[in-house]
Amino acid sequence: MEFDQYVAARRTTLVRATVLLGCPETEAPLVVNAVVARAAREIQRAENPDPDVYRALMSALAQRPGADPQALPIEDTSNAAGLAVRRDLAALEPLERAAVVLMHYADLTLRETSEATRAKPALVHEADHAACGRLEASTSDDARRRLEVAADTVEAQPSGLLTPAPPPLRWPWVAAAVCAVVVGAAVLLVTRPETDKPDASLDADQIPSLFAYDADGAKALLEQRGLTVTLELTQTCEPNGRALSTDPPTGARFEPGDDVVVYTAATGGTDCMAQYGARSDAWRFIDFANGRGPAPPFADRVYLISDGSVPEAITRAAAQDPSAWGGASALDEIRRVSSEVLHDDTRSYIIPTLTVAKVIPPTRTCGVDRPAEAGTRAVLRLTLRVASDPETRCPLTVDLYRSREGIDAVVLYTGRGPSQGELLSPPPWVKSPRG
Repeated sequence: MEFDQYVAARRTTLVRATVLLGCPETEAPLVVNAVVARAAREIQRAENPDPDVYRALMSALAQRPGADPQALPIEDTSNAAGLAVRRDLAALEPLERAAVVLMHYADLTLRETSEATRAKPALVHEADHAACGRLEASTSDDARRRLEVAADTVEAQPSGLLTPAPPPLRWPWVAAAVCAVVVGAAVLLVTRPETDKPDASLDADQIPSLFAYDADGAKALLEQRGLTVTLELTQTCEPNGRALSTDPPTGARFEPGDDVVVYTAATGGTDCMAQYGARSDAWRFIDFANGRGPAPPFADRVYLISDGSVPEAITRAAAQDPSAWGGASALDEIRRVSSEVLHDDTRSYIIPTLTVAKVIPPTRTCGVDRPAEAGTRAVLRLTLRVASDPETRCPLTVDLYRSREGIDAVVLYTGRGPSQGELLSPPPWVKSPRG
């Protein structure tokens, strides 16, 4: 099967299945990215790659540190039924949960589910029967409907690009006949010895990362490098006009005058409507941080907190001026991560992935306590990570607290641990606004 066709058709289902199987929602896209990238050749060879991919997915999940499968997003009255099913799933035994999700949501057969879970078919059948009973699903179709309702609570549209490993051949990319795509990005046969490992920085004659660019910005950047650019729309749940990926992909060598296709977002159908607003707001803040867009709406007073530091208040006018945020701010950290390009052991170039969720933050994130004064307010949580293995480090996390006026607090978790700053300032939330 063509790799790009498989990813376009199945990635959303894979991410949602990963969450239903018990993976935290913020980590699921990265887990799926890594699994799909490693399974690129199997996908291209198989008429139906699902059994191989889900077997690899279950293996990857088994190697993860234990996570609380009952961690759920905040209640969303628009899909209370879906959240109720997710709670019921979280209460199942691991094999019961795997059996019902793989057989009735991923549509694997009993034998395929047995191979994926490494359990005997009789045990899988028994686990599935028990799970359906606890989910009050009397038929397979009933179980499928319930799981689809639960899956609709999971946001599954990433923005990053994971490029699978190229074959060990020294062909120029213009002669390559096979392309592979993850999140709309084509893989090219890059002229690189098999023993080479991609550098973490890209040279001027390599396709740059287009993370956090829109179509116009991406086109201008590539044309400055001497490339001939074609824009091609790809249906996705990203906001219209976001640059998704390129063909050839990030890191491919090129010469002036070469052609490059930039895949750009064209918002999909009604399934995307629930995600569109949150992702649009998240990208607006990221564009502002990167100097590629106007300021988002801010409240009269905005509190800035970094890794548990004492909150500092700035005025709306100061918040609209990135230079007024000071050093090591959320804007600085977003700019840093947005420009990162890493490699993994498969000789692949990896650029950031953005996950957006409306949640009540946990009591601790990356070893830092949630601001006590924030209570249990819901936030728009932006998680940016660039890594092939989701467990390699704590991701950059930015929580946007919002009121009717706009953003009234920005809480940053860098993953570097609690701030060592003084804690003797005036009580949180009452400092005089700067600016």
